[in-house]
Amino acid sequence: MDNPNVRLLALSTTFILSSFLSLCFVYAFYERFLRWFGCFNDQGRCYDPVTQTVYTTGGWCWSVPAIAFGSVVLVSGYLLLQTLSRKDSFSTYHHSNGFDD
Repeated sequence: MDNPNVRLLALSTTFILSSFLSLCFVYAFYERFLRWFGCFNDQGRCYDPVTQTVYTTGGWCWSVPAIAFGSVVLVSGYLLLQTLSRKDSFSTYHHSNGFDD
């Protein structure tokens, strides 16, 4: 991607979508596992009498996509900051060099 505007748009879109998906999976991980962590018995089950739902320790699997999308958020955020700082330094270099074009 030679065009900085296209790169900026792609990184921004990746950052926003990955942030949304990461938050969704973190919420699912919390609802399916962390919220009931102290309730699990020796068989790995927890019964919620209010909603009449049985939760199992298999809810930890929601953490895998949450971590994956969280990693994408970190990488795209870093690259986005690099692109923004490079774009700013590039534009100030051309405007402050003292030569008339």
